[in-house]
Parts: sequence; structure tokens; C-alpha cells
Amino acid sequence: MKKFIVLLMALGLGSTALARVQGEVTIGSKKIVKSVKNLLKDGSLNAKETCLDEYLARHRQLAKMTGFGPLAGVTGTAATTAAGVGTGVVAGGYLAGPLGAVVAGSIGGVALGGAGAATFVGYQTYAITQLIQNRYLMKVISNARDGRGKSLKRFTKSVNRRNKGLNASRSLVADMIVKADMDGTLCNGSIVRKGKKKRLTKIRHYLANKREIIKYLGQTL
Repeated sequence: MKKFIVLLMALGLGSTALARVQGEVTIGSKKIVKSVKNLLKDGSLNAKETCLDEYLARHRQLAKMTGFGPLAGVTGTAATTAAGVGTGVVAGGYLAGPLGAVVAGSIGGVALGGAGAATFVGYQTYAITQLIQNRYLMKVISNARDGRGKSLKRFTKSVNRRNKGLNASRSLVADMIVKADMDGTLCNGSIVRKGKKKRLTKIRHYLANKREIIKYLGQTL
């Protein structure tokens, strides 16, 4: 089945044909972690035909590393929090709702040297940043499979901006992402930077990040 779907992509039949093969499964962008988890659990999304299960596993690791329990206790002056949200607006865009606002404010607080800096420093700050990026990539892959979505639109702009002379359409980028997701390219360590390739002992070493995926698409398209 996996080889058949990859063949469809190679023949240029694109996301429409892929959707028919998958039984019109729509992942969506809202509550992406819960959506992917449920689709994998009920079999609508086959773990052997996607890397989303690996990105989901990484999400769980990072969530534990960040220790979201204490987030409710993050405090600071109104000015610091407001300014922090402004500085961390990108984070807020990736993590919607109250959690997104808290994370955005906290990251912004670090950038401004505010009260958030006392809590989110070093390893925890790294974990939160990685959590935001990982969740964003889950949205990008899901949007690519669905053939539409704001994250896919934003990612396509990034691909074209970072690869001079490239003007790939959203549908073409979506098809390439789905193909890379289906054949395991996004999670088998084949396109990660050399430093990560030397280890390949943990899940984070195998999963391609945003920069690595953009570079791969630039070389492939």
C-alpha cells in the first residue's frame, strides 16, 4: 500500500488521488496533537505510511521536558507580559489558546529580560522552542496531506524565500512533503544535518526539522 501511494505521487497524480486512496481522511489543523493521536489510534492514519507518529512521540517527550505543570504559576508585571506576548507572537501563532499566550509571553519575557527569564532559561527554553517547532511541522505535514491549510501556505512561502529562484506552488510543495512523509524521508535520518547523522541514537536525531525539510525541498524541486 505504501509503495502504491508513493508511486501515485511519483506519477504526478498528487493529493487528490492520494486522498481517494486514504479514504478522504482529513486531519485538520485544530488540536493537531489530539487529532493525529486519535487517527493513529483508530487506524484511519496508518503509522507505517506516515512520520506523524514519530513527531507525535517527540511531542510527548518535549512536553515532559518543558514541565508544563508550573506554567500556570508564571507571573510578571503586566507590561512585561504584554511586551512578551508581542515579542513571542510567532510562538503564539504555533500554540493557539491560553497555552500559546503563556508560552509566547514567557519566551518574550526571556528576550526582554523580564520575569519570564527567571523561569524559562537554558534547557527548558530549548525544549519549549523545539516543542513549538515540532507542533508546527505536525501542522505542515497534516495540511499537506489535507491539501490545504494556513501552515502549509506559510511553509510554502518559506521554501520559496529560502531557495532563491524557486517559485513552487503550494500544491507541489504539498505533494513533495506527502511523498517524503509516506516514504519515511522525514523521519529516517536521511536528510538531517551531518552532526545529527553521526549519532542517530534518539528520535530527535532522526526527525527532520523545518530548516532541513526546506533545504531538502530546495534540492528536490
